Amino acid sequence: MADFAPGSTVITGENVLLESNTLELRGLCRFAQIRELKVLLGVQGSDGRATVRFIDGQNCETLPTLYKARIGIPGLTGPSGLGVAEAIKATPLTDAAPEGLGFLACFEAFSLHRWLAVSRSGVNSVAILSNDIWTTPLKVALLRKKVSAELGRLFGLSVAHSNADVGGPILVREAGANG
Repeated sequence: MADFAPGSTVITGENVLLESNTLELRGLCRFAQIRELKVLLGVQGSDGRATVRFIDGQNCETLPTLYKARIGIPGLTGPSGLGVAEAIKATPLTDAAPEGLGFLACFEAFSLHRWLAVSRSGVNSVAILSNDIWTTPLKVALLRKKVSAELGRLFGLSVAHSNADVGGPILVREAGANG
């Protein structure tokens, strides 16, 4: 992250750090403050579900949660057996969330119900955070991108992916860049 222009926004993949890893979270926050970065960090919550925390160097004590995954991989992360009504509920975004940007975490990108919830929340684009290290040799990331492209078109949402896999992309909006 030291190479990013000051003022840039960075979106990491899913579960880059554990929520209990407060020392590293605060260190990253101080780094963001020094580099004037906004970081939307994929953090694994204490219940195993993915969350997106907002780091901008001004909120190192609070690190607000922008998003918390509603569903996870059945039997592994998060609640399993959600009813349709529960899955369709939008996860409220905080005031710190970038205007027009929603989130889906990993397995949620395959859920028509979660896409419906995101589309109802009034956003125009969605960042899909994932962590596919454990799915090798399966091509889950490729399948997620294909499914997300189709569901994004269906709901009229722009889609971008950020993956915590080794060498996987993170999303960066350089300061002063358009779009």
